[in-house]
Amino acid sequence: INTWRKDGRAEAKRSLKAGHFLLWLGGNHLSVLPVLEELGRDTCVVQFDAHLDVYAFHDSTTELSHGNFLRHFETPRPRLVNVGHRDLFLTPTEIAETFEATYSALDVAGNLDRVAAELRAKTAAAKRVWIDLDADAFDPAALPAVRQPLPFGLAAPTFLKLLDAVWSDKVIGMSVSEFDPGCDVRDTSLNLLGWLIEFVLLRIHTPTR
Repeated sequence: INTWRKDGRAEAKRSLKAGHFLLWLGGNHLSVLPVLEELGRDTCVVQFDAHLDVYAFHDSTTELSHGNFLRHFETPRPRLVNVGHRDLFLTPTEIAETFEATYSALDVAGNLDRVAAELRAKTAAAKRVWIDLDADAFDPAALPAVRQPLPFGLAAPTFLKLLDAVWSDKVIGMSVSEFDPGCDVRDTSLNLLGWLIEFVLLRIHTPTR
């Protein structure tokens, strides 16, 4: 019997209840669903992702998958804010059914300071904050090791500025998914993600504003 979702929720619940900072590492983005289901409506999830994961096109599966898992919550969804998507064909109405706000790659490129300020305000108003990083949020030039790369992604310094904007003592955890080492080039992606995880782990022990 496949119990990954139930088991994942149990592990996430246990860690969150204990008050630990939870670092959740998964394969494809679907692996993050169990922890998102345990967060609740009082949590703002800042999701860095090239895709919005609410696909319901005529040729896409309606069964649970990494491309539509945000439509398949068994619990009330947390507040979802996407940053860095490059989706072109989802309508504003479809997006608004799931997301409180979205900031496309174009929004970030043209209005970085405004986007950072709005993210800071949204997370400040939340009781808890979760950071969800799908590796394909980065531009393939910075992080090539993903299965579905899209151009015009986030540059590493841009990501750090946005991460800083949402960071506070309200951040209770972070998930990282979609890293595919078989697609890496000279460990470029491994080095970026390894440094980032070390940075986050050190930061949770550093006083925040």
